[in-house]
Formats: sequence, structure tokens, C-alpha cells
Amino acid sequence: MISTKKLTESSAAFNTCTNAYVPHEVLVALWQDESTKTEPLVYAGEHVEEGQLIARDSRSLCQIHSPVPGKVEKFSVISLPNGKTGPCLTIKTEGSFSFLGRPKKKQQWDFMFADQLIRSIGEKGVINTFYKPKPLAVELMQQKLRQENRSIFLRLYDLDPTNCADSFIAKNYMPQILEAMSILSHIVEPSAVYCLFDKASTPKEDTDAMNILFNTVPLHFIPVDVSKYPCGGTFDVLRLVRRSAKSPDEISVSRKDLFIDSMTALSVYEAIVLNQPSMTRFVSVGGEAMTESKLFKVRIGTPIKNLLAECGGFCSQPSKILINGRIYGSAISNFDTPVTKYTKSITVLPKRLIDYIPTSPCIHCGNCRKICKADLQPDKLYMQYMKKSHLTPDEIKMTLLCSECRLCNMACPSRLPLFQTINEIKKIAETNYED
Repeated sequence: MISTKKLTESSAAFNTCTNAYVPHEVLVALWQDESTKTEPLVYAGEHVEEGQLIARDSRSLCQIHSPVPGKVEKFSVISLPNGKTGPCLTIKTEGSFSFLGRPKKKQQWDFMFADQLIRSIGEKGVINTFYKPKPLAVELMQQKLRQENRSIFLRLYDLDPTNCADSFIAKNYMPQILEAMSILSHIVEPSAVYCLFDKASTPKEDTDAMNILFNTVPLHFIPVDVSKYPCGGTFDVLRLVRRSAKSPDEISVSRKDLFIDSMTALSVYEAIVLNQPSMTRFVSVGGEAMTESKLFKVRIGTPIKNLLAECGGFCSQPSKILINGRIYGSAISNFDTPVTKYTKSITVLPKRLIDYIPTSPCIHCGNCRKICKADLQPDKLYMQYMKKSHLTPDEIKMTLLCSECRLCNMACPSRLPLFQTINEIKKIAETNYED
């Protein structure tokens, strides 16, 4: 593990949030997660209302709704925040809003069956952004089919320490998160719920509220030292939970359990309690090239250039734009890239901070082996994979232990793509060896 001080010293911490201006046009991507491809239900020239269903996948488990009222202008292919390209529809904002500025009425949900709640979560388009964005309804259905004991893990801090959206939501929306956890427990019927939080901000009152909501499910609040990285991935969470237990052997937890973050929990609350589809996101904007850093509540489909303008533009020549953090983020080059359901942060770096160092042959320094928490040999795996040498079944299986923290890349002086290589081998392992 490493200290996050150097990573976060240039990242802003936010105590307040600004409502971003509603854009004149939104670019709604039809691919809002890593796997689901939806088909549009509207046509160019059609008028839509805020919250209207505009695209749907084949199973209706990851639907997309219009974030604004207006007119569908066109369909096109755009750059997405994950660095890929995909289809989108452009909506010109006009007309009255159905949700914005109107009082929110709470819905009763405790009388609903689990299948009804899952269907509603899918219809409202809730995405789980714990790690790789996935439709939450699909994961909930998988949990219901499992025969063994199952648990729910809630991470109340950020996966990437250079982000701040999840920690901000945890700090300011804890009652909503608690009710969302009650909803998910009603669906999954877990043997236990584990809430991992930043030990620097102990939620004492929230613990009492959680115990009121969950009178049948064992609750475990686990403080985490978020100044050490990594501490937010699936393997990290499992390690922290096992370490906190008095009898680790008696705990039945696995990476097949349900893992969610603050943003996902808030989306569940909005979908079930407020009966509102996923149309907004909390997105931080910052970086050394920005005049000002801000945290926005923004409409999905808003071009990132609008948010950059609201921060006063650039204070130096921008050279690189990172979406979702300096560690886990993807680099993009198009300012028209829209905010999607998995967008959490925008970081703009100046040229002076980006020193291009080409890759060079491995110097066998051993840094990657020393820093790897899974005790892998990243350099050896890289050389064997690149030379197309034979990898033994044990070597392939070992990559399943990789927590995808990317520390091997950070430690390598030769700038070799160690994590990317291990990830490719891991895909082979997941196909051939996982249940």
C-alpha cells in the first residue's frame, strides 16, 4: 500500500455542490455502461418530456430516460467518457420540466415484492458504479439466484483517491443511502451488511439510524484508513472485512457478493423512494490546468465543455483530460464528450505535468513484484505474454488474485503496460477457470 498524500495533494475536496446550468443541448449516449447496448424508442423530430423513456435494452433492465424536455435533433456517433465511441441522440432543450423544481413525493416501497423492486430499478436505469459500470438490476437478479449465503458491501469513500463524488455523497446524503440499503436488503435478503467508511469521519448517528432500518440483518460498520491506497477495490474490501472480524474463518464472504458505492445507493433511493429515473450525476471538475475546481450536480448528456466553462476555463494550456480519476481514469480528447451515468470526475492536466517517457526494456529492478499485494510477478507475466511463451494453468489462475490497483504500472521505471497485460491474461482465467 502507498500513501495517497502525493496523489491527492492537487485534488480539491468539496464541501458544497453547484447545480450545473441546464445545457441547450444534451448528448445522451445509448451505451451507459460497459456491456449494455440499448435501442432508441424515439425518432428525429419527436418531442420528449423530462424523464421520458427514450431507449431500452432487450431485457428492460437498463433503460435510458431523457434528462431534459425538448426535441430530438439527430442521431450520431460520439466519443464516450471511457475512451470508446458509441451512438447517441441529441436533444435540444425546450419546454417545461417534469421533475426539476417540483416537490418530491416519497413512495411506499416496503409492501413491494423483490421482483417488483428489481424491475423498477431496471426501468429507472440504475447503474452500479462500484467498479466497472453494470446494470444494478442484472446484479440483483444474479444475487437472488445464488443458493449460498450472500452479503452486501457498501463503500462510503472513493475507489480512486483523486475522485471525491462518492465521499461527498456519503457525507451529505446518508439518510437516503441508509434507506437505499434497506431496499437492497429487502431484495437480496443478505446474511450481513458491511458498511466501510472513512475512519476520519465516524458516522455515529448514522449507525443508530441504520440499526432502526435493519432490525433483522446483522450490520457491521468498518472504519478504513483511506489515506492508504488501495483500499476500495473488491479484494481490498474483502480483506478489510475479514481483518475486522474476531473470527475470520466464520465469515462467509466472496467476490460474488453485491458491492455498491454511495452513488449507486443514492440512485436506488431516487428510483424507488422518489420514483425518479437516473438523469443526474455528481461530477467534480479540477486539475492544474483549470482556473477553478468545482463539484457539480449535472444532467446526464451535458457536454464536458459546459462544465469546464463554468469553472472559468483554463489557466494554462490543457494537454490531457482524464475522466474518473488519475489512477482509474480514461483519457479523452474531445470536449464534446458528454457526461454519462458512470462519470464521476473530470481532471484537466497541463503540458508541464505530462512528461512523455517512451517504454524501454525491463531492467529487472523488481519494483513491480515488491509493490504487488497479490504476490504476482508482473514482469514475468508481461514477458511471457508478449513473447507468446507458454503460460501454465497455475500462472493463468494466479491473475484472478489481481485487484486491478495498477500499482505495478506506477512502480515500473520502464513504463511497461504491466497491468494491461495481466488484465488480458485475467480475461482468459475468468473464461476458463471461474465458476
